[in-house]
Amino acid sequence: MLASNEVSKSAEEFLNLPQISRRRRPLDVGWEIVLVIRRSLHVIMKFIRSEEGAHKFNRWLFFGSNAFFWTLGWWFLVIGMWIYSDRHEYAILARASFNPLSSAVLGAWFENKLLLVLYISFVGFLFFVELTTGTLGFILRGRVAENVKMDLLYNINSTYVSKNHADSYGVRLTWDHLQSTLKCCGSNNYTNWFKSVYWPKNNFVPDSCCDVSFFKNNESMANCGQNYEHRDMWYQRGCYEVFTDWLLRHGKIIVIFSYIFVIADALALITAVRVYLFIRCREKNNEVGYRYKKGNNCNDSITEEDI
Repeated sequence: MLASNEVSKSAEEFLNLPQISRRRRPLDVGWEIVLVIRRSLHVIMKFIRSEEGAHKFNRWLFFGSNAFFWTLGWWFLVIGMWIYSDRHEYAILARASFNPLSSAVLGAWFENKLLLVLYISFVGFLFFVELTTGTLGFILRGRVAENVKMDLLYNINSTYVSKNHADSYGVRLTWDHLQSTLKCCGSNNYTNWFKSVYWPKNNFVPDSCCDVSFFKNNESMANCGQNYEHRDMWYQRGCYEVFTDWLLRHGKIIVIFSYIFVIADALALITAVRVYLFIRCREKNNEVGYRYKKGNNCNDSITEEDI
């Protein structure tokens, strides 16, 4: 009877315990997750610091960085095609470059130091060029508006091309298309056309300067640019502001992707150097018949001395 009372008393005490004591506290669960992550990282680092693990880690890290580099190149191509299709008559054409990915992968896979050296040299040069051009593009972006303004003023009197005529390069870079698409006229405004050599002593503008909102669907716009008395029907704003906004908007996208490419180049360059140094270290140790000791392999020397 006494034992039964003690059991009942113990059960009542257990049931009266605070709710949190019968559950796993969030803090304990968090510490368990941290411990699992820590143990996993310890196992991974132990494998990486081993001879076999270091060799596989360097190679696959290199392959992964180059896969990212290759994917980023395709994205750059897509961005260039989008910019070209957006305003292909006067777009910034995306640069074309040789992709050395194939030689780099072959060099790492077959452990060919010559191909790796060629790859490192090319990527290093590409890294320097992209970093320089990206920085200059960011610094000199304030001059874009003024340069566009001067170029448009110059082209009004030198390279005006009609709708049905192409320039020597076969590109229909026409004022008519520019003005009708961006709904603008001239460089600063429509008065820039009054000084054109194509209609001296006449205050004319191309018909593409006429605002289509003033015309009905079936109403002709022919010779509307020669009617100075109805100049309120012409586009009032100049093209350089609109065109500069378009240029800078697309230029920002190119600059952002250029810096992403710089980061990808740096990652590919670092991993390529690691693979090269690892191969050189292993070949040197194989020649002298050296046996690695724990914590003193090629991966350690690369991490602590060369990189």
